[in-house]
Amino acid sequence: MLPETLEIPLVLAATIRFDPELTARDRSLLLAVSYLAAQEEYHDELVSIPDLPLRRALGDLRRLDEGREFARYDRLEKGSIRTDERMPDLEEGVEVPIVPRGMRRRLIRGAYRWAVDDRIRRAFAITPREPVVELPLEILRSARSRYTLPMMLRTLAWGAGEYDRRWVRRNRPGDDVMVLRLPVDEMRIEIGADPAVPPVDLMRREIEPAIREITTVTDLSLEAMAIKAPSMKKGGGRVRWIDIQVDKIEPKRIPDAPVGPVRPSAEVVPIPVDPDPWSEEVEF
Repeated sequence: MLPETLEIPLVLAATIRFDPELTARDRSLLLAVSYLAAQEEYHDELVSIPDLPLRRALGDLRRLDEGREFARYDRLEKGSIRTDERMPDLEEGVEVPIVPRGMRRRLIRGAYRWAVDDRIRRAFAITPREPVVELPLEILRSARSRYTLPMMLRTLAWGAGEYDRRWVRRNRPGDDVMVLRLPVDEMRIEIGADPAVPPVDLMRREIEPAIREITTVTDLSLEAMAIKAPSMKKGGGRVRWIDIQVDKIEPKRIPDAPVGPVRPSAEVVPIPVDPDPWSEEVEF
């Protein structure tokens, strides 16, 4: 249902931000649904996505008991995706894909009906000659840290050249890697970390676990180091910057010719007009 490598627009990979309340599995699910919804043109907000194939594609994502399953959809219902001024449609935040409350939160012929904002579809859609990065599906399957997915997307985008030039610490021609130095507050923003977390804990609890997961399932040589400001105090001062080493990546560009859908179009379909849409409901 999902390809082993998802092509994500470069600017989206460099700017997408998730609400901090969303878990790692929430983020994998919403990114997969957003990706699938962008593969076709729809004339309705609701998109029918087969549930079991999606869960299998995401590493046998467990169906929890009804209360916990609906709690996941409640979190998504309160969550948003946002970017910066490079993608104005999403700059102010857009509600993430959700399975709406009520009767629509039922399996219908094996599928859930997801509400996907058209701005999200446009953000994930790829136009000819647009640069993209290739996100391994295995990251969506295996991520358990909520910062793994945003860190992976940023790593790919930064390696492909989409970064703030003020961050450059070392970028020598001919090298396969470069080093960026981000102020702690900017690193928090990039990965969506809680601003209340002390800098030393930002490395230990959020950045390092994400990097371990990424380097376990990819061949990227991703490394990070906390840099302290000079200080006369014992311990060498406070952490002020994060140095991060990323592999340089040549972004892929989609050719001018249309490249058909990544899976049979029948797997994800728009909701047809139906005078009695609940006539074939299947209870959860």
